[in-house]
Amino acid sequence: MIWLSLALSGLAAGIAGASEVAGPLGQLQRSVATGYGYAAIIVAYVGGLRPIGIIASSFLISVLYIGGDSATVSAGLPVAAVEVFQGMLLCFYLLTFTLIRFRIQITRGATT
Repeated sequence: MIWLSLALSGLAAGIAGASEVAGPLGQLQRSVATGYGYAAIIVAYVGGLRPIGIIASSFLISVLYIGGDSATVSAGLPVAAVEVFQGMLLCFYLLTFTLIRFRIQITRGATT
């Protein structure tokens, strides 16, 4: 079952990569969009490495991408600002996860 899921995910990734390179015109392009791996890391961690969480966090990240594109056009915001915001989202998530998971618990001693 694991090998089948690996093969199917590899097939899906190959088809997605081929369609990304071929582009909407069906012709090969010189430049390929980058940053999908970085976005996938953010989606996986924000989703808690669980399938349902990954689906929910992928919608969140897609809203951030679409909102970032709108902000660059309407407000003149640089494209790098959207990437900085996504990086801050990942850093703050990992920081809060670490602080919650490795929280120091203070136990009170017996009072007499």
